[in-house]
Amino acid sequence: MEKSLFGTGRQGCPRVANQGPAESGHGARVGARRYLARSWGFIRGGSPGPATFPGRKRPGLGAPPRTGATTQAGRVREARIKRCRARAWRVAIAGLAVALALPAGAGTVSPEVTRRSAVVQVVERLAAAVVNISTTQLQVRRDPLFEEFFGSLFEPGRRVEQRASLGSGIIVDRTGLVVTNAHVVEGAHRIFVAMEDEETVPATLVGVDATADLAVLRIETRRALRAIDLDHGEAPLIGETVIAIGNPFGLSHTVTVGVVSALDRSIRTDDRVYHRFLQTDASINPGNSGGPLLNVAGELVGINAAIYARGEGIGFAIPRARVQQVVHALTSEGSVSPAWAGWLLAGGARGATLAYVAPESPAALAGFMVGDELLKLGQVGVRDVDDCLAVVAGSLPKEELAVRFRRAGQVHEGRLRLDRYRPEAADRIAATLLGVGVGDGQGQGVGRVVVQRVIDGGWALQAGIRPGDWIRGVGQLHVQGKAEFDAALGLVFFQRSLPLEVERAGVSYLLRLQW
Repeated sequence: MEKSLFGTGRQGCPRVANQGPAESGHGARVGARRYLARSWGFIRGGSPGPATFPGRKRPGLGAPPRTGATTQAGRVREARIKRCRARAWRVAIAGLAVALALPAGAGTVSPEVTRRSAVVQVVERLAAAVVNISTTQLQVRRDPLFEEFFGSLFEPGRRVEQRASLGSGIIVDRTGLVVTNAHVVEGAHRIFVAMEDEETVPATLVGVDATADLAVLRIETRRALRAIDLDHGEAPLIGETVIAIGNPFGLSHTVTVGVVSALDRSIRTDDRVYHRFLQTDASINPGNSGGPLLNVAGELVGINAAIYARGEGIGFAIPRARVQQVVHALTSEGSVSPAWAGWLLAGGARGATLAYVAPESPAALAGFMVGDELLKLGQVGVRDVDDCLAVVAGSLPKEELAVRFRRAGQVHEGRLRLDRYRPEAADRIAATLLGVGVGDGQGQGVGRVVVQRVIDGGWALQAGIRPGDWIRGVGQLHVQGKAEFDAALGLVFFQRSLPLEVERAGVSYLLRLQW
C-alpha cells in the first residue's frame, strides 16, 4: 500500500501523492494544470493519463461493457472504477485550487529575499542602538626646562594635555540610558556619545562597577532612540550564531559574526580575575569594548569586554544576566554594594582554605569553620584563592552559592547566602582578626585612628603594636577617622593579605598581616 494525499492508494487508481503537483511557483502552476487535464480526461471516461500502448485501444468508461461484464469480476472492476473516478474528482478540485492560488511569477524568488538573512535583519533593526563612545582625559605635566629655573613657584610651568579614548556602548532605555565597559570611561574628564548618523551628544556618568567592568551613562536628546532589551533573552547556547557590533579602531558600526565558543570562562588580567564570561570567536578588536553581542533573534547575549591578545578568534563578553543586575543596581541605588562572604582564604594544596571567619558573617551563619578547604564555589571549580575571590566579587548580595568543601578528610556540600558588608561589624573583626580596639583621635589638626587597646594573644601584640599608636592606612586606603577605618576593613576580605600603616612618634611603619 502507498500513502496518498487523500488516503491509501490501491492498484489501478491514480497515486496522487506521487503524480500530483509538487513544485512551487510557475512550475507548480504548469504541473497542476497538466495533472488537472489528466484527471479530467479520466473523469470523462478516458484513461487516467495520456494515451499509451500504441496500436491498442483501451475502451473508455462510457463504452459498452465487454462480454462477461455482468460476471462477478466485472462488477468488482466497475466498483473499483467508480472509486477511482470519485478520487479523481477530488484530485481535480485540489489541483484547480492550487493552480488558482499560486500567483503569476511566484516561482521566481527575489534575490533581495534570499540576501536578507537573519543576521542582516538583526543589524538593520538594532544597529541604531549601538553608539560610539569617546572620552577626553586631562593630564597635567610640568615643563622640565621651566622647572629647572623656577621650580614650582609659578603655575605657567604646567601644561594640560588631553588624551582621547574610543569604545562602544548600547542604548538600553529609550530615555537615554547607555551601558559600556568601565575601562572605556575610566579617568574620563568628558564623555561623548555618537549615534549611528554621527550626531554627537555629551554624556553624564550614572555609576561604575569596576568589579564587573560595567558603567552606565545618560544622554539627553530629543530624537527617538532605538534600545536593546536588557531584561529579556534566552540563555546562550554553545555553537549558536552571534553578532558583534562595535567601533574597532574608530570604524563605526562594524559588524562581525561568529558563534558562542564556551560559557563560564575565567579570564585573568594584571590585577584581577573575571568569572562567568562568555567566549566567542566573533572578531573583537580595540574599540569593540562595550558593544553588544547579539543572537539571531536580536536578543542581547552579552557586552563585549576583552580579547585574548596572544591568539585570534578568542573574545570574551559579560553575560546579559550580569549586565542586567549591575545596571539595575546602579540606576536604583547609584552603586553596587559588593557581596561579602566574611571569610579570609589561604592557599591550600588543592584549593583554598579558610583562615578566618568573621563573627556573624554569612560564612559563620552557614556553618563554615577555619580549616575548611573549598573545592567548588558556585559553578567554579576552585584551583586557588583568586578563583574564590573572583566568584564572590562577581556576585551580588543575597545571591546564594552552592559550596563543596572538605573538612577533616570528608567532602561536604553546603549553601552560602552572600550579604553586604556592614561597618558596624568592624569592631568585632578588628578584635578577632587584628587583635586591637580603635577609636577616633586628633593629630596635627586632622582626624586619626588611634589604637586604644591591644588584645593578648592577638596579631597586633605579636607585631609590636602598642596602645597610642596611630593607624594611618588600611590596605591601599588612607584613613582619617574610625568611620573610614571601619569601611576600609570590609575591603580586606577581597585581598590575600593586609598591609597596615602604623605611626609612632612621627615615624611610620608598614606592617603586613598574612593569612
